[in-house]
Amino acid sequence: MDAFAKFARKKKWALRRLNLAYPFHSALVDPIREPLLTALTGITPQAPTLPFYSDRRAGGTGPGA
Repeated sequence: MDAFAKFARKKKWALRRLNLAYPFHSALVDPIREPLLTALTGITPQAPTLPFYSDRRAGGTGPGA
């Protein structure tokens, strides 16, 4: 985040860092909450079948990574 903030400032992009310990969403997503929960009914978490690559971990995770 520090590197991105520095890059954004050089580009003169508006930037405000929020130091939160949880995901943050605005009230603008409130109207989709119930339809989303309904659409996700019946979906259960499971182990991945494809590898997931992350620039934060500098590598992959999951099968084949």
